[in-house]
Formats: sequence, C-alpha cells, structure tokens
Amino acid sequence: LGATAAISMRLIEASEYSGTLSSERQRAKEIRKREIIIGDSFFTSRRLCVALQEKFGHEYFGALKTNHSGTPKIQVGEIMKDWPGGGYLVLVCEELRLFFCGLQ
Repeated sequence: LGATAAISMRLIEASEYSGTLSSERQRAKEIRKREIIIGDSFFTSRRLCVALQEKFGHEYFGALKTNHSGTPKIQVGEIMKDWPGGGYLVLVCEELRLFFCGLQ
C-alpha cells in the first residue's frame, strides 16, 4: 500500500465498529458485519478499496480522481475527445466494484 492508503487503513481499523457501548454495535463487531466506509478524493485509491475488501470485508465509497494510477484516464480521453461540452461517460469495473466517470 502507499502511505495514504496505509494510514487510511489504520484509521479505519481503529474506528471499526465504533460506539461499542451500544449493544447493536457490539453485536455488529461480534459477527464482523460489513460496513461501508465513505471517504473523499484525497483518501480514495484503488489500493485502499482492494485492501479494505480483502482485510476487513468492508466496502468503500469515494471519488477517485483520474490522476491515480490504474484509472482509465487515457482511454476516457480518447473516447471523449470529439464529444461536445457537458457530455459524460460512466465506466464500471465489476471486479473491484468501481465506477469511473469522465466529464467533458
């Protein structure tokens, strides 16, 4: 993992199932209930999404900018190069459950 993804993993692990004074949250921790982690574009990366799924079974929701490695920035640019302004393209990676949006 990169530094940002590693720090994010530590923060998520530390706050996982927070609020365990509540019996509902205690039960969630006992059964290792899957959670949805929401983050902004600074913390979002493909590596983080994969690591969260593999280590904890949790899912991640956040904006992944095209300057991150492994995103289809070049392919989206090629597809949309002649599109009028205001156009958009949505790509779905079902394997990693990622959505990529290209805006013109």
